[in-house]
Amino acid sequence: MTIDWKKPIEATDGRPARVLATDLADTDGNCVLVAIMTDGSEILQRLRPEGWSWPHREAVIIRNKRTKREGWVNVWSDKTLGPNIHATEAVANAHVDQGPPGASRSDCIRIEWEE
Repeated sequence: MTIDWKKPIEATDGRPARVLATDLADTDGNCVLVAIMTDGSEILQRLRPEGWSWPHREAVIIRNKRTKREGWVNVWSDKTLGPNIHATEAVANAHVDQGPPGASRSDCIRIEWEE
């Protein structure tokens, strides 16, 4: 897993985190200093650029913050979805002709996911 230190980060358990420095000198090369929110206080953690704990190669504890996404999909009378995820309900409504042959749209639903 590659971490983009210029983008927002979080702990792998979802706790908020922020980058304080990406160029701390160390005998094994550079490390990254992050602050991880824990019980109302920021705890400083020194990490390898790959996101694992320093000085031991423990489990990755930092990731880029997940982005919540949403979209709209058409549901067809034959109980299938899609085939596309649309940015808005209006766009989904404009594509009612993209369903399976012989099927009519029975609904349009909002979906959410994280990336």
